[in-house]
Amino acid sequence: LCSGSSFQFDAGVYSTYEWHDQSNLQTYSSKVEELVYVIVKDSNGCLGTDTANVFLGKPLLVNLGNDTTICEGSKVNINSSFGSNYTFTWNTLSTAENIIVSNSGIYSVEVKDKSGCMASDSISVIVNNNPVVNLGIDKTICEGDSSSFDAVGNWQWIEWNDLSLQQVLKVKTKGTYTVTVTDLNGCKGIDSAELIVNQNPTVS
Repeated sequence: LCSGSSFQFDAGVYSTYEWHDQSNLQTYSSKVEELVYVIVKDSNGCLGTDTANVFLGKPLLVNLGNDTTICEGSKVNINSSFGSNYTFTWNTLSTAENIIVSNSGIYSVEVKDKSGCMASDSISVIVNNNPVVNLGIDKTICEGDSSSFDAVGNWQWIEWNDLSLQQVLKVKTKGTYTVTVTDLNGCKGIDSAELIVNQNPTVS
């Protein structure tokens, strides 16, 4: 028997019945591990008996874990925690032990053992959009001057490619400046802008 299920024994059609629990119906329903036996009497007064052992299968406890949140472009591995001796039916139609997903949704699996006992669980996955940071257009300055790039936004963390950590980066050296920002969800956004430095003219 699977945990939480029952099995009904039917002794057939006879005049009288006596089961091991003293019940006297034609059928007996078992929900626990036990030795079941019945004595029947037919219309001629003859007796017959039969026995059966009832065994309970090991309960299946399927736990996909807590609901989870990921960032756009990331993936999460949802593991059933059961091995190859079981069969799996996911609502994605996969029959693997685990699935890897990258989209928001509710994912569920039904696990079945060799005895036909089943259990299931589900998990919610939320995909947060990555933040958008915009440094604006490339900038041009004259030699000796300076400018700045502003990573506008309410960020949890800011880091430039020169390892600076402030929102506004003052610049005077030509090159490409890249900023990586992290929002409240832990998701990252990236943008780059170029600083062009024109040489000052030489007057002779």
